[in-house]
Amino acid sequence: MAPRRRMARPRTRSGKRVFQEACVGCHDWSGESPVSSWATLIGAAAVNDPGATNVAQIVIGGTKRLTPEGALSMPAFGHAYSDDEIAAVANCVTARFGAEVSSLTARDVAEWRRQVPIRPIQALFTGQRCNR
Repeated sequence: MAPRRRMARPRTRSGKRVFQEACVGCHDWSGESPVSSWATLIGAAAVNDPGATNVAQIVIGGTKRLTPEGALSMPAFGHAYSDDEIAAVANCVTARFGAEVSSLTARDVAEWRRQVPIRPIQALFTGQRCNR
């Protein structure tokens, strides 16, 4: 009998590092946000999309959402991380909290980076970061 081929694993090591640095404070390792239920990753459509397009685009460009509790913002991290790192964190997020693992590449992220406006780096320092 032929030996089993190992499936390629997503680059979660780098993705875990990026998640620890940039995401865990607002989204927690459990995916249940301590900040707002609107920031919870578990069950989110974007996280359950195996293409991870929205996850990567939000990491690149940030987002602002109006909720019943008021405005909730996530800063853009496109200026802070490389295409490889953004692909890795998106793959890590879908693997950890989604239904299927995504397999984004740096090339995918580079293409989206050209399409997604990145807010200035000052956005990180104007109260858009979660207050925990």
